[in-house]
Amino acid sequence: MDVKKLHKGSSKIIIVIVSFIVILFIASKVHYRFDLTSEKRYTLSETTKKVLKNVADTIHFKVYLDGDLPISFYRLRSEIKDQLEEFTEIAGNHITFEFVNPANDDDQSLTQKTYEFLSSNGLIPFTIEEKDDKGKQTSRVVFPGAIVTSRNKLVSINFLKTSALANSDQNINNAVQGIEYELVNAIRKLSVKQKSKVAFLTGHGELDRNQTASLAKALDEYYTVERVKIDSSVLVLQKYKSLIIAKPTKAFSEIDKLAIDQFVMNGGHVVWLLDLVNVPEDSLAYERMVIGLANQLNLDDQLFRYGVRINYNVILDNQCAVIPLNVAAQGAQPQWNPSPWFFHPLISPPSTNPITKNLNVIKVECASVIDTVGEATDHKATVLLRSSDYSKVLATPVPVSFDLLEQTPNQYFFDKYNLPIGVLLEGTFESIYKNRMLPKLRENIKIVNHSKQTSMIVIADGDIARNEVRKLAYDTIPQQLGYDRYTKETYGNKDFMLNAVNYLCDDAGLLNIRSRELKIRLLNKTRITDERTMWQVINILGPIVMLIVFGISLSYVRKRKNRKN
Repeated sequence: MDVKKLHKGSSKIIIVIVSFIVILFIASKVHYRFDLTSEKRYTLSETTKKVLKNVADTIHFKVYLDGDLPISFYRLRSEIKDQLEEFTEIAGNHITFEFVNPANDDDQSLTQKTYEFLSSNGLIPFTIEEKDDKGKQTSRVVFPGAIVTSRNKLVSINFLKTSALANSDQNINNAVQGIEYELVNAIRKLSVKQKSKVAFLTGHGELDRNQTASLAKALDEYYTVERVKIDSSVLVLQKYKSLIIAKPTKAFSEIDKLAIDQFVMNGGHVVWLLDLVNVPEDSLAYERMVIGLANQLNLDDQLFRYGVRINYNVILDNQCAVIPLNVAAQGAQPQWNPSPWFFHPLISPPSTNPITKNLNVIKVECASVIDTVGEATDHKATVLLRSSDYSKVLATPVPVSFDLLEQTPNQYFFDKYNLPIGVLLEGTFESIYKNRMLPKLRENIKIVNHSKQTSMIVIADGDIARNEVRKLAYDTIPQQLGYDRYTKETYGNKDFMLNAVNYLCDDAGLLNIRSRELKIRLLNKTRITDERTMWQVINILGPIVMLIVFGISLSYVRKRKNRKN
């Protein structure tokens, strides 16, 4: 035996082993991955990196996606875990996380308490119906969300925002697209030290405190929320960053219009939620038909100067919410059936704008058509909300009656399509009081005729921000914004309104993360069913055949080498 060859061979083996150990050690200390995807799905945005680098306190994520999950949710869990690991690479020990199974198979009472805790903190449960390999139907409750804590603060995250108009695969993909935004948004909520001020305008019959309680509570996580009355003071609005005008019913005075105008001229942001047709739908409980009349708010000239006109009409839409209708004969026991109510359209928000991206359908009530007017070069208009492909317009006075439900409307009845209901205006604006006589003021102010760079949103429906109020004997309980008591579904109204205010206030550019789109690459379920046996055989026999071919090839090469020697 050649000792030198043996020693040389042993040295090579030792070098290989030591090199392998060194590589493993370096890999455990250094984390890096190459993002070769076309949409850069594994690359954090600059906004996210900036937020993570500025985290000062320890923030803990408890994600309730563990245990026996439906197959579709494993992908969501994996993506959340990867994202949180990326966060810890930047923020270090300031970010910690764990995955928890909310169900306890050994103690059902403990499971129920956990479910109640999660629901009370805003996590939305989903009951998933599945079939096993034998065709047996099973159901389970899943909480695709997280509770995030830091010191004494707590915020909740719902990763999955369902849409009645999207299938389950699309919902999961939408949830995956929104993971980075939801996680960073939670960190932002817990880390903010000083809040900007946002106000609901009062004094013109706007929605009251109870009717805006759900939206105000959501906004309170980002801003200091107040209610403000102009009361002849033109400068009273200047301390706020954004103003919400939610369904006024009384005409605005010239002083009030001037105060809003100068607020905009000085860079303030306004969310206009206006009903220009008053439809007393509550009276339908006592009358067969009601008439919707024009609601004169004295804002037409101001909105026109800013670039929009709200028409005095009402949109009917075939894609709409339902209401219970008594179909029993007169005098018989009431029989309530859900019937489409064309006056309450369900709007499918477009995915082309960060305000509306990945949102559930949005419910509006007796909305009107918005026109963009003029050829302004100093600002641009973006339509955020449109009716469906099957819509109709009724001009004032609008007859509103249940008789419409007894008909069977067809495509000829719905003769309009994609009617604008909500518009985003961005740029600079001209004052309505430029070259006009001013109302008598009690303050000495300098009128600004051209605005700074600013933005506003105009929605031709005031009820989009109104939550239902449950009245008890001695109390009133505001319901969740967007919750429908008839269908028990929660629409995307609150998320839309929250995104709208966040966008206008430009909070850390977080909404730009929502504009990222991850392409969904799904298997063809039809081919899976038709070709299942073939692919099972290939997956089982393929590796065995490859191993046999490799063994024969290796044996052949060795024989040829031995013959040459």
